[in-house]
Amino acid sequence: MLEALSTPGYRRRTLVLLGACVALATTAGLVGVDDNPPGLALAFLSAGMFATAFAHPWRSPKSFRRLMYAAGAGFLAAVVLHNVLHAVASVPDLPDLAQGLLNAGSVVSFFVAILLCPPFFVVGAVGAIVTALRRRHA
Repeated sequence: MLEALSTPGYRRRTLVLLGACVALATTAGLVGVDDNPPGLALAFLSAGMFATAFAHPWRSPKSFRRLMYAAGAGFLAAVVLHNVLHAVASVPDLPDLAQGLLNAGSVVSFFVAILLCPPFFVVGAVGAIVTALRRRHA
């Protein structure tokens, strides 16, 4: 992540990508993401821009493969966390505050699994393929 801010050129590119991320996320929020394919596509593009903002200076396939593996592991961890939090939140004798916090954590982990991990996985996979092909041709 710090490599994306290390030089003025990288810093400028990172800020442009983060600006595009914010613009896409804002547009997705305005369009709406509830059963709305254009809104969901904008949300996925926003997450992809966020991943690209920090991965763009990488030049080795190994770095992108690590991102891909981390996104896969993060997906599995978020799914398990969502299920555990949802199950614990449904205990009947739980105080309202605890139930609300557990439900909020369940929703956040669901959105991480559905909206963040797949675009990060795609950025890692595409980056690994592109950098491997560049190395082969060089």
